[in-house]
Amino acid sequence: MSSVDEACNDPVDLSFQPPSSTSTSSPGSGSTSARSDHPVEWDERKWVVNESRLMALFRSCQRCGIPIEDIKVSKHASQIKVEWRCLNGHQDKWSSCPDTRGMAENNLLISSATLFTGTTYTEIVDWARLLNLQIPQKTQYYAIQSTYLIPVINFAYKENQQQLMTRLKHDQTAEKGLNSVGMPDAIHQELTRRWKSLLHHICGVHRWEEDGVNYTCHHRSLTPDEQRRKKWLQPDSPAYKALSSVVLDKKLLLDLKQMANFKHTGALEVYHSAMLKYAPKRLHFNYNTMRARTQLTILDHNSNVGRPQAVTEAGTMRYSITFPKQTKDWVAKKLYVPTTQAFRKHLVELVLERRQDKTVKYKDPASKVQLPPRPGNIANVPKPPKAEVVARSRSRFQVNEEEND
Repeated sequence: MSSVDEACNDPVDLSFQPPSSTSTSSPGSGSTSARSDHPVEWDERKWVVNESRLMALFRSCQRCGIPIEDIKVSKHASQIKVEWRCLNGHQDKWSSCPDTRGMAENNLLISSATLFTGTTYTEIVDWARLLNLQIPQKTQYYAIQSTYLIPVINFAYKENQQQLMTRLKHDQTAEKGLNSVGMPDAIHQELTRRWKSLLHHICGVHRWEEDGVNYTCHHRSLTPDEQRRKKWLQPDSPAYKALSSVVLDKKLLLDLKQMANFKHTGALEVYHSAMLKYAPKRLHFNYNTMRARTQLTILDHNSNVGRPQAVTEAGTMRYSITFPKQTKDWVAKKLYVPTTQAFRKHLVELVLERRQDKTVKYKDPASKVQLPPRPGNIANVPKPPKAEVVARSRSRFQVNEEEND
């Protein structure tokens, strides 16, 4: 038996050596034909198999049962290929996964799963080494990342961005219709009125009249005993006058107009949390990778923002109860439907399509996402020799030591 470790094959690359013959295996046995001819989907179930258990299947011919006399094993990172011939002259080939235009499909899938789920090659390779699990080497992973993964993320991001821009333009057109009836102005006026009503409440006045219209506080009605026990401010007291100067401050009242379109920051905090998953602060990424990971964060966020509240089988809204330290009381929180990462499968499909594209060349700089113009180094003086900087630093340390003495 012979064993050969090879790089993945790619007909358009000089570094690749295409298979010399096509497989005679049945479609369900792991053919080495192009992925487009393979009937099984890429997301079929996969298993971790020990090599000794796998090779035990090739001791006898699958056609006649006679022992196999010649067997050749070739390995392509996560893919293993077996060629054999039995004593009766029967011969065949088997592959652990199909090829996509000469490249082991599982090598593409492992690389895609690594980046698209927000993990890093360093984390994956540590896990794989402990199991002695075969995955693409570092150079192959980063070549796949730059040639296929990052361009696909950039394409999907721009596609999603265009869809959102189209929807926003439609929403803005609808919003103009609301503006024509003074909707924002009405919200601003109501917000200002409620803000000024604070001056009635702090004096114990919960019903009043303005411009012929009767208003009330929005809290529940107080009992006579509660009304009596509260320490209300007097209109002629220094405390009331100080608070009134704040409430009626002209600049503050103008700022309230900006509050008419106020939004909670919860969704933004969720986005920042996702950003830490795809681009942890403690790790450094080059520009292209950082941009791709930021785009992944946006795709993930946009796929899950605005999820509806979950319901039980009976159709009632689902909640959880918690005991926050701030309120020191049990509160109910809405439970939402689970998140979805369907966008990741779409990205994998795009990766396989890009691999099938013969105009895209593996490791070719022209097939990578091109960097935009970036400003030069922040240093405004030429970089001096390293020895000069070290000598200057030593001299400074020596002067400090002499001064301390």
